[in-house]
Amino acid sequence: MVQMFSYTGDGAGGTRVIARTPVSNRFPLFALIIPRSGGEVGYFRDPSHVGADSSTYDVSAISTTAIVAGGIDTISVGTTLNALGIIYDVFVIPGDTAGWNNGTFFVPSIGAPGGTAVWPLPAYDPSDVGIIGAGGLILDGAPGTLLVKDLSGIYTIQPGKTDDTVYDRQTGQTSVDFKIPDPLVKLGFVP
Repeated sequence: MVQMFSYTGDGAGGTRVIARTPVSNRFPLFALIIPRSGGEVGYFRDPSHVGADSSTYDVSAISTTAIVAGGIDTISVGTTLNALGIIYDVFVIPGDTAGWNNGTFFVPSIGAPGGTAVWPLPAYDPSDVGIIGAGGLILDGAPGTLLVKDLSGIYTIQPGKTDDTVYDRQTGQTSVDFKIPDPLVKLGFVP
């Protein structure tokens, strides 16, 4: 998830706390604020910055009055990024729930290791794949139309082409084209 929004500077001195949207319930991991006008410079802040430090977007200078802090779904700016009437565009990558820290962010749909995912991953059910003793392969109850030992392919969109090519890397073998999509062809990996 990223948070992208804009705010207009009010010219007030001191620190201004701005709500971030959409809500993530996380501190920022990375924040970039760029003014739309006024000839001002953009600034970024990440966990490598300490105290109230942030750097210009070209990393040529450090400021203690630009991006000075961040909280859960908030960003705090100083006078450098709060000029009266200037519109500022903000890009934030949410991070940790405990602070502006380096670390691992787990997407809620996957969940943290050992945790519960919001959307559980589907169970693996290989019951539709069967290997028969005579050397054949059955996929969804239908015999495979092509089985090779070393099969690899790269899908490349080519103008005017309406099929995909399966490349056989065995010496002397040809490539095979399949219509996209071909409901009768099932490709996969068999260990």
